[in-house]
Amino acid sequence: MWMLLSMSLFAFSLSVTPGPVNLVSFINGLNHGLYKAQAFVLGATIGFCLLLMACGLGMEALIGQHPQLGPWLGALGAVFILYLGYRIAFGSSSEAHQQQPLAGFLQGFTLQWLNPKAWAACLSAVSAFNLTQSGHVLLLFVGLYFVCCYLGISLWAWVGTRLRHHASSARVSGYLNLATGVTLFLLGGYLFIQRGLSLPFD
Repeated sequence: MWMLLSMSLFAFSLSVTPGPVNLVSFINGLNHGLYKAQAFVLGATIGFCLLLMACGLGMEALIGQHPQLGPWLGALGAVFILYLGYRIAFGSSSEAHQQQPLAGFLQGFTLQWLNPKAWAACLSAVSAFNLTQSGHVLLLFVGLYFVCCYLGISLWAWVGTRLRHHASSARVSGYLNLATGVTLFLLGGYLFIQRGLSLPFD
């Protein structure tokens, strides 16, 4: 019972804290509503759970054997976050909510596999709950994480949807799009500089 509770608290707390995925979910809800945001939410949830499963089945050992993969993966993820941030901040004229591009299932799935926060969460979960030792525990944790991850990311989309009613003017909507996009862009830039300095070019 305590194991289930600790797993659930771990999963939900990491799923609901701010990060690239939740910021994109928020802007999806703001511009398109909760229903249309669900494709991104589902893609991000499935993407994370498959990454968690892969780490539990030994992917962290592969990264350990080939440490050069880590920095390259981090740099690629930073570039993808930069792209999403630019697309959200400057990708449309923002004259109406619906003109902002909608991030869909594929973007959500891909972002999790390129998201440093997702990798850190998966690797820490594998270590904290010893997931490599038991297939049953791994499956249980992945199932719990699916529910918590879906709820956590959906919560950000719901908050965006609620603000949608208070940000009906194009100007307010444009400011929120710009602020969220620039935040993602700066995060991606920081991560790219951080990862780029450690890229193994030799």
